[in-house]
Amino acid sequence: MTVFRPIKIYANTFFESLSSPFIIKKYLNNTPKKVRKLILGGHWTKNEGWLILDQSHQDITKKLKFPSTSINVIFLEHVFEHIDLDKAIFFLKEAKRILQKGGHLRIISPSIERITSVDLNKFSRNNKTYINNILINLHFKKTDDLLKSIGLKGVEEDVNTFFLNSIFRENEHRFICSARLLKKILLALGFTKVGIFPVGQGFVKDHCLERNQRGIYLGSDFKKDRKKNIFDIESLAVDALK
Repeated sequence: MTVFRPIKIYANTFFESLSSPFIIKKYLNNTPKKVRKLILGGHWTKNEGWLILDQSHQDITKKLKFPSTSINVIFLEHVFEHIDLDKAIFFLKEAKRILQKGGHLRIISPSIERITSVDLNKFSRNNKTYINNILINLHFKKTDDLLKSIGLKGVEEDVNTFFLNSIFRENEHRFICSARLLKKILLALGFTKVGIFPVGQGFVKDHCLERNQRGIYLGSDFKKDRKKNIFDIESLAVDALK
């Protein structure tokens, strides 16, 4: 069974890529133009009225499979950092192409501003949970054990160093952009209004779909109570209007 798993994954991805034009056409035909809302890169929960396409349906580094001026809102959460900057700029041009006049693009991603201001040495329950769940158990378990074997405190010997490495090296991240640079790029591409916001805030409240508990999760943590106070130590939201 293990031998055939990669073949099955490839087959599923190939099928989803072929099926995406039909999914898109059905959504466009059945949804009034002014309420067409698109999530790219997948999402952690269903959202009524939104078309959700993951990477196998729509590779955001390629031409978007939508007619020009056909979508009113585009939302991405923790997708943008997985592509190089040149491909990100290509995507932003494509997003602008398919957005209607006045359309809204919302991008949630790690930002240089947030990352460089973090100090996990400050004691708090949230920081402790993040260190245990993300830095030790998810990313650096073997390194934690190794450091402890030579008499150090493991990852907790210098948590900020491990935090920075986890953001820049783990999870196939390609380019971590500052919100400032992203804003300048969007304005240079012709978006009329761009804003930088904390997670959970933005131009349109109903478009703030991001999960509240990123970074502190244990798989089911945020799903049990989606109204928990926001604890995101790495991200900012960038909103742009065409």
